Amino acid sequence: MKIFVLLKKTKLDNVKNIYDSKFEKLDVTEASEFLESILETCVENNCEPTSGSFAASLENNLITNSNGVSAFNKFTDFSAFVSINAEKKW
Repeated sequence: MKIFVLLKKTKLDNVKNIYDSKFEKLDVTEASEFLESILETCVENNCEPTSGSFAASLENNLITNSNGVSAFNKFTDFSAFVSINAEKKW
């Protein structure tokens, strides 16, 4: 029984457009205003927000191996969510 398969060597593609320069200028006030607009939308739609989160991160990744692969990527990640309670209307 064969348990594993070794893949052929392939060229690693360069990933583009994963860094957003707006990250450098992001401040707490801007993030807070963004979340407040989400909460206002919830309330306007008769929903009760119960919790939420906002996160912004900047990451630098370097991947190298003994097969000559070497890749560096700088990327940003933004995420937001709100949990709500809502009544079903029939």
